[in-house]
Amino acid sequence: MPEWCRKSYLGHGLLDENGAWLCLNPALLNIFQRPAGEFLGKHFDDILEPASREVFRKAWEDVVSGALPSRCMDLEFPARDGGRLFTDVFLTKFEEVPGSMMLQILNITRHKETENELAQARETQERNEASLRMILDNFPIPVITSRTTGDGEITLINKEFTRLLGYTLEDMPSAMAWAAKAYPEEEYRKMVVDWWRDALANAANINIPIENVEFFVMGKDGVTRDILFHTTLVGGLIVIAMQDVTEQKKAAAELEAAYRVESTLRSEAERIALARSRFLAGVSHEIRTPISALVNLSQSLLMESEKHALPEEFLEHLEKVRAGGQYLNLILTNLLDLSAAGSGHTPVRPQNFYLRDWVEDIGALIEAIARGRSTEIIWRLPEDENEKFSTDAVRLSQILLNLAQNSVKFSVKPNARIWISISKKGSSLELSIADEGPGIPPGKLDELFKEFGQSDTNTNLMDRGVGLGLAVVRQNVSLLGGGISTRPVEPSGICFEITVPELHK
Repeated sequence: MPEWCRKSYLGHGLLDENGAWLCLNPALLNIFQRPAGEFLGKHFDDILEPASREVFRKAWEDVVSGALPSRCMDLEFPARDGGRLFTDVFLTKFEEVPGSMMLQILNITRHKETENELAQARETQERNEASLRMILDNFPIPVITSRTTGDGEITLINKEFTRLLGYTLEDMPSAMAWAAKAYPEEEYRKMVVDWWRDALANAANINIPIENVEFFVMGKDGVTRDILFHTTLVGGLIVIAMQDVTEQKKAAAELEAAYRVESTLRSEAERIALARSRFLAGVSHEIRTPISALVNLSQSLLMESEKHALPEEFLEHLEKVRAGGQYLNLILTNLLDLSAAGSGHTPVRPQNFYLRDWVEDIGALIEAIARGRSTEIIWRLPEDENEKFSTDAVRLSQILLNLAQNSVKFSVKPNARIWISISKKGSSLELSIADEGPGIPPGKLDELFKEFGQSDTNTNLMDRGVGLGLAVVRQNVSLLGGGISTRPVEPSGICFEITVPELHK
């Protein structure tokens, strides 16, 4: 025990981390009128009256956990003469002995109603305040303390407070002196002072806790900061901890401004997307009618030519007209599908159909496109001619037709071949289309599946298209709940593989 404790007229004792007595000074032994041997090694609360034990245990937990730096309490002990010993106890951590707690115990039994007892209690409180201020001075956050009585004398400004706002204790001897410097604008200062006056009056009279509050505070450097005040009443002191939230509020304001800009840009993007969708839908719808007439007319002419011995060259030109019309019709269908997706209207209409009938219909279109390029289509179809499948047949046709069109377009070598495989496995349909074209580098696939994505393949400008085919394929595969993958074909080419599950109404 330190020498000053041993010689102190106040009772001092040390407790270990479990609350057992380590040592007591002579003044404390005199208070209890018992030898040290009756205390050492025993728990402090074992000698308390039952009513005081819970008070001490709660105080012990608060100080040990760090919730409070110290606790002052009135405790009762059994006296040697069979009566009760009334004491004023101050509990705090004792830094000189790690893990220990220091007790200051004042006997107020005999002088409880006398002036001497009041003076000793006042002295104890002052000691407590001094200990509290000593602890707060090393707090890692700005702290200011003042008295709750008189003119609000400021008793402490810790190092962090001075670092943040620049003021020292000499700059602001009272709360009003602080207010004049911190809130130089008179009307705002009056509002702040009135708020504190009401809050302190409510806390003192009707025991309402002082809520956290935020004010603008001017530092000694003339810079105004947003400060959040956290207030606690400890005995005769007001303890105010401060939190500088200037940067937080600035960041929040910047975030809000960025959100407003982003919201404006998003609205503009949605407006442009809607306008584009309406434009595509309108234009493609207007163009489809004459193209359909062109395709139907060329089809009629081909059927009529079978009755007459027309020149082979004329028939080839007529076939190209029909294939070109069908290709234009495919592009318009793609445009309509993408514009519908942009507008949020992408219906899926499952139906049950025979696979062979479906292949016959779509195959006629694909074969017509292939003949115009002298390309051979090699089919691998289900063996069972009565095999059925249920999905949206129109979207399935668009998938196959777009992939076939791409394969024909990029199979530029003479007498190129394309392999189309269609098979049903379980409840899924598997499609694959492989060609002998130049293939697609793996890093370019994601780009080509986007709208208007283009390959760098060296093809004729008229053959490159507008870059909608694969976007429509991906969209339709997704709508049908399927998946799509690719793999290279040796020595050159690419194979698209699609799996589509059955869909029912």
